Amino acid sequence: MPPAGAQSLQRGLLGREARRQVLGAPTGVSRSGALAGSEAALEEPVAVFRERALDPGHFDEVHSDADDAHGAMVASPGTGPRGPAGLRNVADLSSILAQARQHCAARRFDQARSVLARPLQKHADDADLNSAMAYVAGQQGQVQQALFYARRAYKARANDADFVCNLGHIIAWGGQAGEAAEMFKRAIALRPDHLDAAVGLAGALELADRTRDCIEVCREASVRHPNEPRLVYLHAATLRRLGRMPESNELLERALRALPDHVSLAQEVAFNSNYTSGLSPRQVFEAHRRFGRLISAQAGASTLRAHRPEDPERRLRIGFMSPDFREHSVAYYAEPVIEGIDRSQFEVFCYHLYGSSDEVTARFRRLAGVWRESNLLNDDELGRRIVEDRIDVLVELTGLTTHARPALLARKPAPVILTYIGYPNTIGLPSVDYRFVDSLTDPPGDADACAVERLVRLDPCFLCYRPPAAPPAVSSPPSLGAGSVTFGSFNSLLKLSDEVLVLWSRVLRDSPGSRLVLKNWDLASPDVREGLLARMSAAGADPSVIELLPYEKKGADHLATYARIDIALDTYPYHGTTTTCEALLMGVPVVSLMGDRHASRVGLSLLSAVGLPHLAAASPDEFVRTTVQLARDRQSLASLRGSLRDRLLRSPLCDAPSHSKRFNSALRDIWRAACGGAGGAGAGRKSVPHG
Repeated sequence: MPPAGAQSLQRGLLGREARRQVLGAPTGVSRSGALAGSEAALEEPVAVFRERALDPGHFDEVHSDADDAHGAMVASPGTGPRGPAGLRNVADLSSILAQARQHCAARRFDQARSVLARPLQKHADDADLNSAMAYVAGQQGQVQQALFYARRAYKARANDADFVCNLGHIIAWGGQAGEAAEMFKRAIALRPDHLDAAVGLAGALELADRTRDCIEVCREASVRHPNEPRLVYLHAATLRRLGRMPESNELLERALRALPDHVSLAQEVAFNSNYTSGLSPRQVFEAHRRFGRLISAQAGASTLRAHRPEDPERRLRIGFMSPDFREHSVAYYAEPVIEGIDRSQFEVFCYHLYGSSDEVTARFRRLAGVWRESNLLNDDELGRRIVEDRIDVLVELTGLTTHARPALLARKPAPVILTYIGYPNTIGLPSVDYRFVDSLTDPPGDADACAVERLVRLDPCFLCYRPPAAPPAVSSPPSLGAGSVTFGSFNSLLKLSDEVLVLWSRVLRDSPGSRLVLKNWDLASPDVREGLLARMSAAGADPSVIELLPYEKKGADHLATYARIDIALDTYPYHGTTTTCEALLMGVPVVSLMGDRHASRVGLSLLSAVGLPHLAAASPDEFVRTTVQLARDRQSLASLRGSLRDRLLRSPLCDAPSHSKRFNSALRDIWRAACGGAGGAGAGRKSVPHG
């Protein structure tokens, strides 16, 4: 089941699978223990599963009109005599639902199912019982069962907007965006001011790639519900998906001014800042620190009590926490790290935060000394599990991206917490002690001043890349046959700022006959394609020389597409990481523009690791000049094409044994510091070198 809770705000709508995960998850009781409709339910911006039978905010309302729902059925002939297990009257129904509600509030879903099962056998057409069971099934991640019971509830109460809306959310959760949208429209027709239906409709339209319609629904609903956080989030995220970052930022900032203590809006503003041109490192830092202060205040005095650090040389328990122990970019870097952990010094625990598994998950499971399926655990439950496991160092790999758990981190479930791989910035939380970087991504001095965490520099490169086991063969440069050069970028559309589109347009103009190939999940949407071509045209490019490709699901097919490009263009101000590594693996050189923060210096780190630092330009003019000169030098292009893969595989970027030694050493050093009282974010921001 997709996670529920403010900490799992969908980040950037990162592809159809991720959007579906966010769209339809039932959330009546959120991960943080709050109720649907509260700020904590913002995490599922489309799916606020307002279960009237179980949500305590609506419980009294349900039973105040229970006679209308059940009186006729109870009194009607033909229903048969009521046995002890039957619903004798409204009080029986209230008692059953109250018991189910209590079990759900305590997250005892098996017990709630047992309470509901027998009455449902006798009263299969009871709307409230079916709706309650749909909620329980949803919380247990059983989408088909949830859909079965929600359809029965809808059949019994087809003119009740709440029941219609509930069914819409579960249909959306199952990925049927079109049918879900029709349900939400029906709910709105029954009750025009139904907020959850409006949120659901906007989300279903976004999932169906009808981004313009999604924005229109958000605008119309915001007239009735100004500054409603879920509508603001969906509106801003959809604008972001279309590359309209200034509008997205303005919308979020305006809402945050109206709701200055709203944690999730502050999280969105911080997240957006990574992609926004024109912000200083200090401004980006302050956006993250504001979020950190708010979520730390919300967490309050934690009831979690991690053990005190002691014995600096003992065998330690290292916990890795991530939703990305699967086919995901983070896995390319996390797998060699976990594989290289020295088992004589460290015991490895993995907390898996995703609702499904694949072959990559199986590999991680084999690497873990202890594997914890944690997707269905809320923050309190997972925090207690980590404390009970006596984790010494918790390594979180998500930051503020999809399925992140910052509220859990704020409660400090382990003596030492570090953040790594999954996010290009400070998380902003005082409870997170360290962030692993390198001296190129985060030069000592200014970078330390813009991090809440203490920076540990794993020089020469903070990452270790594990390429696919059997990548396609490297092809000849396409320019050899075409006579002209083809540029390309397979990065997330979120990273395609207006600033970088202008640079790319200059490159195209200065390279006669050249073409540009762009590939991304979101380019399956006609609205997104049209919007991107319009932005490229406004930046000065000829749309006729631009080819837009949707992403391939199969990794080999994706890598094979690099055969169509001669030179990869990095994004700015948020660089690519896996796209850069993949391009180098396939013999395609990458040209990058250096900036003044981690996100815009990763390209320098990666290119330096493979001996190509000159391809990291220091200015926009140098970026254009370097790219155009490389495009004209066909001999160098051919030479790089034939040597880059071997250069990559022999570089520090793929030297897992050496990286493991540095990583293991860093773990031991930060534990020693914790035992000696000198570690942690509160001890200052001096860098810790591990070169």
